[in-house]
Amino acid sequence: MNRMIESTNRHRATATLGWFCMVVAACLTLWAYSPALDAGFVFDDEANITDSPAVHWTEVSLRNVELLLGSSRLRQRPVANLSFALDHLAGGLDPSGFHLTNVLIHLTVGGTLMWLCLLYTRLTASPPQARQSRGAARYLALVPVGLFLLHPLNTQAVAYVVQRMTSMAALFTLLAFASYLMARYKVTLRSRGWYVGAIIFWMLGIGSKENAVLLLPVIALYEVCFFRSEWQRRVEQILGGQWNSQWTVRAWAAAAVLVALASWVVMTSHDGIGLFGTFKGRDFSGLERMLTQTRVQLLYLSLLLWPSPARLSLDHDFVVSHGLLDPATTLLATFACLVLVASAIFLCVRRPRYGFPVLAYMLFHAIEAGPVGLELVFEHRMYLPSTMLVLLGSALLVDARPGKQTLALATIFVLSFPLTHWTYDRNLVWADPVELQGDIARKSPSKARAQHNFALALREAGRIEEALTTVQRAIQLDPGDDRPHRLLGDILLDLDRPREALQAFQTARTVKPTSMAPVLGIGKALAADGREEEAFQHYLATGTQFGQGGLPWQAIPVLREAVNLRAENAEARHALGSSYLMVDKHDDAIEQFRAALLLDSSKYESWYNLGLTADSLGLHDEAIRAYEGFIKRAPPALQQQISRASARIGALSIDTSR
Repeated sequence: MNRMIESTNRHRATATLGWFCMVVAACLTLWAYSPALDAGFVFDDEANITDSPAVHWTEVSLRNVELLLGSSRLRQRPVANLSFALDHLAGGLDPSGFHLTNVLIHLTVGGTLMWLCLLYTRLTASPPQARQSRGAARYLALVPVGLFLLHPLNTQAVAYVVQRMTSMAALFTLLAFASYLMARYKVTLRSRGWYVGAIIFWMLGIGSKENAVLLLPVIALYEVCFFRSEWQRRVEQILGGQWNSQWTVRAWAAAAVLVALASWVVMTSHDGIGLFGTFKGRDFSGLERMLTQTRVQLLYLSLLLWPSPARLSLDHDFVVSHGLLDPATTLLATFACLVLVASAIFLCVRRPRYGFPVLAYMLFHAIEAGPVGLELVFEHRMYLPSTMLVLLGSALLVDARPGKQTLALATIFVLSFPLTHWTYDRNLVWADPVELQGDIARKSPSKARAQHNFALALREAGRIEEALTTVQRAIQLDPGDDRPHRLLGDILLDLDRPREALQAFQTARTVKPTSMAPVLGIGKALAADGREEEAFQHYLATGTQFGQGGLPWQAIPVLREAVNLRAENAEARHALGSSYLMVDKHDDAIEQFRAALLLDSSKYESWYNLGLTADSLGLHDEAIRAYEGFIKRAPPALQQQISRASARIGALSIDTSR
């Protein structure tokens, strides 16, 4: 009786300790991420949120849902985009609301990971461990989750708003995996319902970010690790023989062939995937990227073990591996990765309880470490894979002897303090745009993009002289990028040096002739130098050139500037209206054509375009008058257009008479 009471008390004490650690970890997480609530939008946040009208919801409607699905920047991630839209619905473009949602998602991931750890440590326990895993010690599985919540390596996935795509994909992937375990082991009577839940969560994960699809091979790995004998019996029944080593070899060979075939199909069906040929906008091929990833994976593991803020960066400067010996560390990194994979496979065979999480960690890296046209290094790519290492830590802690458990708990307790402090410090960096960009620039001194972004932040903060020095450094690093040249022009205008600014914008246009930004800059520089007529002629000529060259979206902002300078110029009005007409902005187009004809009624082109626009808007009377005006003024050489206008007058007259 006394032993039973003692066991019950120990069970309660251990459970209380586990839950208490998680409550403390959650509170510390909220404190560590509190500075990030003051952070703004950066980098891809602008393209996916601030500059994406599709997520700017002011009401819930079918029309808004259609826009979200059809016009979002990353339409293949509707679940994440929906979360952005709901945040906007609640608080507009206030970044603090978006950041708060990210922190809450991170905490929810932690809660889901707790559930998964409890399931995993109980369901995968071998008979000698089963009693302990079902008893008091199982609650110790919660403790490693606290390290995940507080780990500084996860700050990028939480503080960077758009990387909610990563954290949401992790959330739904973990929910799907836990639901699969509930169904597979028939933890409850309604196991089929859990299977349905697993599929729904998995699809939501894929709708957040594509790497959630990797749950499928992870579950296949789980089946091989923990239900191998069951599958062998099924094969034996189907084939009518006894499983032997030859069948094992054939099974692995078939799996390898299937993986190779699937990889070939994917690579031949997508431009952004492949082994050979440089990716668009990148300086590496798929094979070079895979070689580089051996070094990147070791970097990730080192950051996991020593996540000092001095080593973390939003934009790492990483040298591409062009061969096993270029740089020489590639060969060592490749060997190390092969050893790690072989060790994980060995563990899966001998001790699947520990081997599965390690190999699952590697599988969850498969897409972003593969031959794809993505950036080489981003810390948020560790978010989902690292959850599998938490499973490993939970299993090791539960299975350890009491003395080692005490030592492990003490170690985790000690580690939680520097991790919390480092995470807080890292979020302080995120909270200040200048500090964030400066941090990147200091850690990537030879990366032109980092220097350009730092210069941009300095300019926005009013630190113009520092911005000038920094952007000149960016130009030295990469003179073939038009953005630093444009920024240099803007900074020189701030310093009232328009002639030097003009040269900078002209250089930018030489680098990228089809970009409208340097064209606008040239006009600004000319106007700032007192040469308004030249600025107007520049806007008009270049805008017309863009429009006639099939670039109406570039033409519109340029021609707007021409109209702003010379509102009474009929030619500028006509050119702007024509560009609006090309992009089906009929209301804006008709306004410009009307204005052009008020200024110069002899412009037959404006009469014809006014007729087309009014016709498309259903303004039949105005369309008839416009076509008649065109026919009256058009030269005989335009006989084909005159005939079309006459035909439309006849058709519209019949409609009007009805």
